Amino acid sequence: MTIFIGIILALCVFFLVVFLHELGHFLVARWSVVRVHEFGIGIPPKLIRIFRDKKGTDWTLNWIPLGGFVRLKGEHFADPESRDRDAFPRATWWQQVAILLAGVTMNFLLAGFLFGVLFFQWTEPLTVHIRELAPNALLSRVGQGTGLIPIFDTLEQAETAGVLSRAPWVALDPLPNSLAAGAGIKRGDILLSINGRALSAPEDIGQILAESRWPIALDILRWAEKIQISLTPKDGKIGAYIAPNITLSRYQYGVFDSLWHGMVEVYRQIGFSLRTFGAIISTSFSSDSSREQKEEAVAGVGGPVAIGRVFVGLADYGVQIRSIIILTAMISLSLWVFNLLPFPALDGGRCLIVIVNQAIHVVNPRFKISPQIEQIVHSLGFMLLILASILITWKDIFFS
Repeated sequence: MTIFIGIILALCVFFLVVFLHELGHFLVARWSVVRVHEFGIGIPPKLIRIFRDKKGTDWTLNWIPLGGFVRLKGEHFADPESRDRDAFPRATWWQQVAILLAGVTMNFLLAGFLFGVLFFQWTEPLTVHIRELAPNALLSRVGQGTGLIPIFDTLEQAETAGVLSRAPWVALDPLPNSLAAGAGIKRGDILLSINGRALSAPEDIGQILAESRWPIALDILRWAEKIQISLTPKDGKIGAYIAPNITLSRYQYGVFDSLWHGMVEVYRQIGFSLRTFGAIISTSFSSDSSREQKEEAVAGVGGPVAIGRVFVGLADYGVQIRSIIILTAMISLSLWVFNLLPFPALDGGRCLIVIVNQAIHVVNPRFKISPQIEQIVHSLGFMLLILASILITWKDIFFS
């Protein structure tokens, strides 16, 4: 039942984020007097035409519920109608850019609004990363964090900033494919005791393990439930980061301050996402990175299947509106970052070609990138994106 609930939640969030993205394209295209042939929810093949509006746009529902599209008149330059006055290629260059950027603008505004709702209602950091506790972790190499994911060099810095306060026991964060993860330990679990011996700080673990017989029994607090996990350490390790158990501070502001802090969080999250992506790439291909670091980097890349698992996990612990708002904002922001990459077939890549063409036209009106070459470039980019999505989905299914 929780799997079904998680899938439904994921589809609803995908629908909202993608619908608003495509609605941005649609509204600005209408404003630019570019005809929209179809507003598709989901990816073809087509399931049903919902209705046709007064301006001739077909609103359709398609079989694959993981995306959407707006089909503009003359968008494919080989079409004869691409020369019509209301076709996309006949719009001015700045209108074309406005249409292409309208989708990510909606994602930006949605993320800022949702973060603002969080700050108005109240929220606490999603996680607080301390570099001295996990110097080799991915987050230790991405620079500055954000309000919801603050990063500090030391625990004392975080306490001084008022982001957290220390509490008894020890927090666990298992490494991907580790002994701890295989035994069922999850990120955020609180380790209360080992073989009945209570813990007060991470420093206690080494001494207790040295004096304990194996296998060891771990008493763990997960949310409000106490559970016990038995395992045998390998080389004296269980494959998990250990950290002090901390209580996080809460953020809460008035209406206008909440919206301001929401937009600031979007700005910080964008930089954080780009730095994290760079750290994942550099770690994955660096010969100096350890196996654990590379596994952590690979685990940081996920597609719809991985996101679906997050929602299933959310359903396991009980659906909370705050968690749904955070996930929706993060997915919307991820779509913003991804679509703005200057890669063919993406909004950013298409904008780049429009701007380059305009620059060439200013220098020499007789030259520009031919529609045929542009179509080939975008088609190749689209095929590479499909291949990448297949590989990521394969990884999410069989190696996660």
